[in-house]
Amino acid sequence: MSKLKRILAPVAVLLMAGSAHAATLLGQSVSASLSSFAATSISDPFPSPVVTFAGTDFTGGFTDVFDQTWAITVDLTATTLTINFSTPGDAGGNVGDNSGAAIIDLTGFSGLTTPLHLESYTCDSGSTVCGAFGPGPFDTITLSNSTTFDVNFSAIQNGDTYVFTIVPEPATWALLMAGVAFAGASLRLRRRFRLSPA
Repeated sequence: MSKLKRILAPVAVLLMAGSAHAATLLGQSVSASLSSFAATSISDPFPSPVVTFAGTDFTGGFTDVFDQTWAITVDLTATTLTINFSTPGDAGGNVGDNSGAAIIDLTGFSGLTTPLHLESYTCDSGSTVCGAFGPGPFDTITLSNSTTFDVNFSAIQNGDTYVFTIVPEPATWALLMAGVAFAGASLRLRRRFRLSPA
């Protein structure tokens, strides 16, 4: 059993060290900006900067060229970024502009080197144009530099919700594979050191 402990100790230290350096979107001082080529006015710009926490971190809004009022929320968790668009009182609200119906820039992140990939996309089933525009011209938000995420939506509609998830870094994948290999090895060792019944 002492042989097993000698193997377990360094692996546990490696696992804890790796998890301490995992990228997170929380606890960062982030500034956000909201713009739109379809807006006549930005009625409610994002408050900035804020220290990101689990929950709605930014709320904002604008009035578009069709006089629709838009409410936008940006919610961050440790590994996801969720953006929601709604037009309160107008279930069929939608607007598009090839230059950017809604442009959201988040800057001030540190320790992030991986892109965010689109995990899911939903829209309001009560909307008559649900799904007409699709999830926009992207499937990935990339860091435009080491601290900034830029997201450009060519079209938005009431009830659109986009969820982006951090893609694990290669070191995280390696750590996961090492953990799986370790679990398999420990099971084999446990069988080998098990005492035979008398």
